[in-house]
Amino acid sequence: MRLHRLLIAVLLIALPSCGVLGIGKSGADIELDTPTLDVELTLDEAAYGVGAPIIATLTVRNDGDAPVSIPRPSADTVRFFLRGADEVEPRDTQLVRWPNEQPEFVNLDSGQTDVRPFILNMATSSAGPLEVFAVYRTEPDPAIELAANEASNPVGVEVTLPVALERDTMGLITEAEAHRIATNYFGQAAQRIDSLLVKDSKLRMHQWWVTVWFSTSTEDGRTNGSCLIDPFLGKVRKESDRAVTPTGS
Repeated sequence: MRLHRLLIAVLLIALPSCGVLGIGKSGADIELDTPTLDVELTLDEAAYGVGAPIIATLTVRNDGDAPVSIPRPSADTVRFFLRGADEVEPRDTQLVRWPNEQPEFVNLDSGQTDVRPFILNMATSSAGPLEVFAVYRTEPDPAIELAANEASNPVGVEVTLPVALERDTMGLITEAEAHRIATNYFGQAAQRIDSLLVKDSKLRMHQWWVTVWFSTSTEDGRTNGSCLIDPFLGKVRKESDRAVTPTGS
């Protein structure tokens, strides 16, 4: 544990834009009083199959006596790090970023917390024991130097075979995985499967749009089923009323 704390201390020193503690406001608003924050990390499981997403929940608590204003945990203020059994130094891992999300500040009285779940879609790329921790930065703007980097507790997990989800180099589930998930969802033998990777117009996030053409019609006369699949979680988001039109047809 002492070695881990030393590694985190070295890491925090090396992080960009690290300086004296600030309360996460703009450079003109940073106060002299430093907030006392506790950052706690919890994970949704103790073991994951290779390729499975990790839902990492970060809780930031004001442990000081005075109210503070800090940025809500987001992809701009939180970085996640991994360390395998044979790795001396931790390494960055990818988290899912929501394009429409804007920096938001929250006021915390003494003892109050702000909680935010994150999706780590590339953390389980290989089997073996893994240690995960997060670093929260009290300023979303990387150009502002007066900010603190607060490390969370480390959480140990096991990543095991077999492969839970196949992913591409961007961390999205593959088309073959999308076909498998859609087929299982509808519970019908597939005669043909059509799919497209599309972007949601509101969320601006990618999703697999899949149509499964059934080998035989269902009792209610359906010949196909279409759905939208979250490419990060590998789960069906919702069914679609429209069938995929294959490219070139």
